[in-house]
Amino acid sequence: MSSPSSFCTICTKNCKEELSGFLLSLSLHHINDTVYVMCDSVTQDYIFDMTPQPRLKINWHITLDPYSNYTREEMEKNGLWSDFQMAKADIITIALNTEPDTLFLDCDTIILDRFEDIDTTKHLGVSPQFIKQKNVDETGYYNGGVLW
Repeated sequence: MSSPSSFCTICTKNCKEELSGFLLSLSLHHINDTVYVMCDSVTQDYIFDMTPQPRLKINWHITLDPYSNYTREEMEKNGLWSDFQMAKADIITIALNTEPDTLFLDCDTIILDRFEDIDTTKHLGVSPQFIKQKNVDETGYYNGGVLW
């Protein structure tokens, strides 16, 4: 078992504060690790201006500006939500072009400890959602916000 070689996430300005918590908490437990962030311009500027700065090697990919001014509900209504969700696969692909592996986490995740239990004998790691069966029936068994 080992730690991930890198981490990755996506974010637009509606969640920029959550991203700051994610990056700062990750940097407490994985100082100077590599993180790939796909976001919009507003979010990158917000992170650049915050204090303290996360102690991470952040690789920025500013491609989500077209989604900046929409909430999830608006994206769903306008048929953009699925395209936006595919940005997760895009940032994972970008990370894997350089890294041997990557752990995708939604940007609203707060890291409470070091990840040291990655089973590198497996090809894929997923996480159940731990939610009510009614919600599993609606959204699926696995959590789309955690993928190694």
